[in-house]
Amino acid sequence: MSAVEHLDLHNLNTEDLHTYWKNPRIGNVDKIAESLARNGQYRAIVVNKGTHTGRPMEVLAGNHTLKAARKLGWETITCHVIDVDDDQAARIVLADNKTAEYGSYDDKTLADLLDTLADLDGTGWTEEQVDALNDLDEPLDSGIEENYAERFELVIECRSEQHQEELFQRLTNEGETCRLLTL
Repeated sequence: MSAVEHLDLHNLNTEDLHTYWKNPRIGNVDKIAESLARNGQYRAIVVNKGTHTGRPMEVLAGNHTLKAARKLGWETITCHVIDVDDDQAARIVLADNKTAEYGSYDDKTLADLLDTLADLDGTGWTEEQVDALNDLDEPLDSGIEENYAERFELVIECRSEQHQEELFQRLTNEGETCRLLTL
């Protein structure tokens, strides 16, 4: 299927929308809700009309934003409505969830930008993270291959998928950077 031709904006009822049936991403709804409460909605979510999938009004990008909006009691949310088949829907979901992971930060610019704010409300950042960033003598990427930052990892074996999800949510809510692995 070809690329989406154009995107029209619509304000749709949050209760008329459905999350993607196989969304692999576990987002931090509380952090997104904090951002929405402080900053409002600054980008549209993407909804598949569902003509080709049989799943009407299914969110392809912004599933956790929809959940956060519902948590805040929002009746409507701004959406781009597209109409794609199962293959393109899956590709959009996967790309939306994965592509951001390939980015990194310029630590000095990040620290400078965070320092311009009176508080961290709605940014997703914690005081501890900012303090750790400000304690760095030099950027994490300094002296290391481009797009690679030294990191230390811990693997925790979970007793079930539910335990994994609960632990992931707890750690991300505490400001830790986590990723899920299924072996």
